[in-house]
Amino acid sequence: MLPEKTVEFRQAEVKILKANGSMLRVFPTHPLQDEAPTREQWQKVLDRTFSQGFEILSIRDWGIQSATLFKK
Repeated sequence: MLPEKTVEFRQAEVKILKANGSMLRVFPTHPLQDEAPTREQWQKVLDRTFSQGFEILSIRDWGIQSATLFKK
């Protein structure tokens, strides 16, 4: 059996405009930190996902989130 484990992280809704003109709404996660991630930190997270250029249109930080894996 797996031990119970809780992971905390930051999450936000980010609207982006891709280089091809399409607009997307994504929900990236960021490692836990005391302060809300900056636009530049969200940019780095999204750079790992989108290889082509994009522009961040808006960020709505949802704050600290958590997920718990329970024993079965």
